[in-house]
Amino acid sequence: ATIVDVSALVVGTESIALNLPSGLTNKDAVKIKFTLTLRLNPLSAVVQTYTAFVWLVQDIGPAKWEGCGTLVNVFTGLGIDFADTTTVVSQSLIDYNIK
Repeated sequence: ATIVDVSALVVGTESIALNLPSGLTNKDAVKIKFTLTLRLNPLSAVVQTYTAFVWLVQDIGPAKWEGCGTLVNVFTGLGIDFADTTTVVSQSLIDYNIK
C-alpha cells in the first residue's frame, strides 16, 4: 500500500476576477484539483485525504489557490505541516509582471 499519493485532475475552465492594482479584470483559468492521500499505518484501511484547487491563467501561472492549508502550503513554497490540517486557505493573485 502506498503511504503518500498525490494526484491532479483538470476539472474544467472558469472565468475568475482578479483585483489588480490596474483594476478588476477577468481572466479565463484552468481549474485543477489536487488530492493528497496519506496512509499512516500501511496495515489500516484508514486514510487521511486533503484537497486543494488551483486556477492557472495562461501566460501568468497560478492566479488563485483554495483548499486545505496543508496542501496549499506545499505548492506555494511554505513547506508541509501536518500539525494543523483543518485550516482552509484562500489566496488570490494581487499583481504580476511579465518580463
